[in-house]
Amino acid sequence: MEKRPDFSSFFASGLAQERRIAMKAAYRKHAPIWDLFLGDRTREIECWDTLACKYGSKILSPMAATGEIGAALSSRGYSVTILELEKEMIKEGRRKYGKVKNLSFAEADVRDFSLEEKNFDFSFIGTADFHHFLSRSDQLSALKCLYNHIRPGGGLGLELWYPPENSRVTPWREYHPFRPAGEGLKVKKKGRTIFSKPGNRVRIEQEIFVEYNGEKEQFRHDIALQLLEPREVFDLLERTGFLLINEFGNYDLDPRKDNSTGWIVEARKK
Repeated sequence: MEKRPDFSSFFASGLAQERRIAMKAAYRKHAPIWDLFLGDRTREIECWDTLACKYGSKILSPMAATGEIGAALSSRGYSVTILELEKEMIKEGRRKYGKVKNLSFAEADVRDFSLEEKNFDFSFIGTADFHHFLSRSDQLSALKCLYNHIRPGGGLGLELWYPPENSRVTPWREYHPFRPAGEGLKVKKKGRTIFSKPGNRVRIEQEIFVEYNGEKEQFRHDIALQLLEPREVFDLLERTGFLLINEFGNYDLDPRKDNSTGWIVEARKK
């Protein structure tokens, strides 16, 4: 019988808090190189553009890191507010996209925030970031806050990971930037992913190596995720006042099938 990954220590209440602090610190350090490993996001931008245009021009983009997708949508005529928890990510976003018209940044936790604007037409959480919420209470809090900032009839989009059928561990791999790193900068990562059944827990382990003008630094960035079964997602939406509209299997917004590689949910505020 296959031995299941042991998450008992990683998610134990005492150590979990320490590791969440470590994860946040690593996330901040990641900010200057975050976008280098994302590759071509054209299809992703088209996806959110297609969904957003059904609802209107005012978009709230939480958990958006440097705000690259929001900046692209702003360039297409939308008014976008980037909501991001970490100051370093906002700093990097403003450095890159600060001159983009109709783009603003707000430092806030999506689980507990209140903006003056509470009439957004559409909000979305991409790149499976909703799975960073490990508890049901955090998941509900985030959706309730978004509900309070979306107009009646407005839209919500969630990009999710569909839970695998079995536990598995991917082998360690080395990753290099998809984009030019810039003069004097060398970056690479090593990483693996651990999927645990039952429980739908995921742990992403990463080692990041940075060299800039001869100075070297290495740091760890481990990430804990909680995947959700479809029934859990539908229940969360129902409990927070959203009506499920569609499920898609990729950025081209084809209907989701059993063999789909992605999972994007579209909902509407009741």
